[in-house]
Amino acid sequence: MGKALKEKENIAQTGFIAQEVEKTAKEIGYDFSGVDAAKNDNDVYGLRYSEFVVPLVKAVQELSAKNDEKDKLISDLQSQINELRSLILKGRNETTVTSLAGYLKQNMPNPAGNNTLISYYVPDNATTAEIRITDAKGRTLKIYKAIAGQGYLNIKSSELPAGTYNYTLYVSDRKVDTKQMVITK
Repeated sequence: MGKALKEKENIAQTGFIAQEVEKTAKEIGYDFSGVDAAKNDNDVYGLRYSEFVVPLVKAVQELSAKNDEKDKLISDLQSQINELRSLILKGRNETTVTSLAGYLKQNMPNPAGNNTLISYYVPDNATTAEIRITDAKGRTLKIYKAIAGQGYLNIKSSELPAGTYNYTLYVSDRKVDTKQMVITK
């Protein structure tokens, strides 16, 4: 019996420390029923490992959902990288990636009193292009057709009431660039 007890004592045991589990649960605000706290100085702490199942399953579910979100984001980013790589290889004569997608310049003057000029660039291979003016709530107020190449859009302040607006360039139905302008009266 003494030999068996000695052999048992020499085996390294694994598990959680009940006081650490209790402390961690309190720190995260989780009321964990799997800890049996000592009732007095002569009592011992204990753990009910079966109580770990539900919170562990919930944690795995939450991590799985986050992992799925990250996988989707990675897939979307990889698609964008592949598309950019394809555009760059097709248009090696272009000097910047920005010119491949198109761009907007800041309207001049800003804030605008009477009228304002928006400069933009739309690549030649664009199927459609437009500049949309939206209000602070995102409602589309005006849509202007844009032409391929370097272009200019002259907006008269009488077309819009005084306020702050966003103008966005869409090329081939894709949002390319957004800027903000202020109209004063």
